[in-house]
This record gives sequence, structure tokens and C-alpha cells, in this order.
Amino acid sequence: MFYFNKKSMLYIKLVDNPLTKDDPNDCRAMVVNYKKKKMIQIVKQIAVPGSILKETECEAVIKRFLQILAGNLHEGIGFESEYMVIAQGVNGVFANNQAPFDRSRHEVTMLARAGEEFQKALDSVEVVIVDHIKPKPMIKSTFDTKSKSDEKITADRLLDIDGDLLKIEDETDPTQGVFLVSTQKEKEMRVDYIHYNSPKKLQVEIPATLKTGEKYRLEVRSRVYGGKELRASSYDKVLTVA
Repeated sequence: MFYFNKKSMLYIKLVDNPLTKDDPNDCRAMVVNYKKKKMIQIVKQIAVPGSILKETECEAVIKRFLQILAGNLHEGIGFESEYMVIAQGVNGVFANNQAPFDRSRHEVTMLARAGEEFQKALDSVEVVIVDHIKPKPMIKSTFDTKSKSDEKITADRLLDIDGDLLKIEDETDPTQGVFLVSTQKEKEMRVDYIHYNSPKKLQVEIPATLKTGEKYRLEVRSRVYGGKELRASSYDKVLTVA
């Protein structure tokens, strides 16, 4: 069991709810600070320095566990624990009670809900409603393809950046792009090579001139949706050159 002593904030904005046409004033919540981690990042949280657990062993066990769950789901078998409950489900609208299942209109999905322990974690979150947020890039996670870390960057290697509204609308505009801002010196550099440019993901080549041990903050700057105003997002972790 985990004890959640650190205060956690969930920021939401209220947007129109298109499912309730009878009430034009009601709204639904949209999370604005959603973040995620990849498998290797979770493994590193488990196999901390000094632990008897090794990264390769942890990753193998977790992957096998998830493979078993996937196989069970394929056979129509769900999973229930104090952490989560999962089961098969079906999405899509059927024309009447005699209509057949049609994969062009319907989809077999996984239904998931929090178990008791996950729900405890969620119950301790403080919700803050924010108004009139201007859309801007949001960096949720990074992954250095060389060091396999979310806290490092490697010179002359690729860095994956995941988030929302990340797409650099005009790569030829010197004010837009991915920037590395030094935490030790008053300098910043613009990343020259963007290999993948989409709203949800960027893949960039880290400059070869970076020196081991240097520390940088990562920023994405863009004129979202082609607008006139330059908007920026700064990653909440300091990245160290490996």
C-alpha cells in the first residue's frame, strides 16, 4: 500500500457538453495537465539504486503479466484486484435489437475502472477549475533514445517528446521550435533537426555540441493553429546531458 503525502493537483477546464442538447448551459470537464510515463520509466522507478530488483527482471515480469492479461481478455476473461478491474466491452450503436455486430461500425474494447487502492490515490487529488486557458503546447514526457531515460538527453541522438499541441506550425520561423535553455549559463539553443512533427509527438535530434553534465530546460514554442501569438511550454524536469 502506498501513502500519498505529496499534494497533487488536477487542473480541469469546463467545455460544452454536446451530449446533452436539452441544456445549453451544462459542461463537461477536460483535464489540462495530463501526463504519462512509458514502461521503461516505470521500471526505473521500481529498480532504484540500492534495490535488489534489476531493471531487466522487472521489465520482463511486467511484460509477462500484461501479456497474460491480454491473452485472458482475448478469451473473455477479465481481471479484478484491489488496484484495477478490467473486462471486455463493445462500443458502437446498433440499429435495433436484431442488428448484427459489424466491425466497420462496432468495436470490441477494454473496460477499466479503478480498484480500491487506485481510487484512494484519486480521492486524494485536489481538483482546480481554470478558466479561459489559451491553447498552448504542453510537454507531458520525454524519452532519450540512447540512455532510455526521461531525465537525460544525449548529444547527437534522438529525443522523443510527447504531449499536446506540440506541432511546430512553421519550422522555418526562428522563433518557433524546440529550444534547450541552459540552467547554468544565460544561453539557449534552437534544435535544428525535427524528424517527426505532430500535435502529439515530436522527435528531434539533440545538438552534437552539448557537453556531458550540462543541464537544460526543454521548451516548445509555436504559433498554435497558425495563430499570431507565440506560445510556449516548458518541461517540468531539468534534463542532464548524458
